[in-house]
Amino acid sequence: MQARDAAGNLGNKTPSLRIDIVAPDTTKPTTPQNLAAAVQPNGDVLLTWNPATDNVGVTAYLVLRNGVEIGTTTTTTFTVPAPAPGSHYYQVQARDAAGNLGNKTPSLRVDI
Repeated sequence: MQARDAAGNLGNKTPSLRIDIVAPDTTKPTTPQNLAAAVQPNGDVLLTWNPATDNVGVTAYLVLRNGVEIGTTTTTTFTVPAPAPGSHYYQVQARDAAGNLGNKTPSLRVDI
């Protein structure tokens, strides 16, 4: 930019400014693999899985029980406090920094 006064005189130019335009991240993470569950002696359910991958990076995993989100974690394990007796279906879904969600794991049935 350059300023001009009423007489038409030009001032010094401002320094150049570099602007990089980065495309938004629209790539969803892969699906976590090998979801497994172990019922603990106290009745808690320990869920474990293999990590998902992403072109930028996975930032969290959403844990679902019977289709409803019950928590998030940044690791590949999650402990569900002792659920009520009966059959429960668990899934895990990866999320990246841009908020893209990967596919949910197949449902894993756990009988309490």
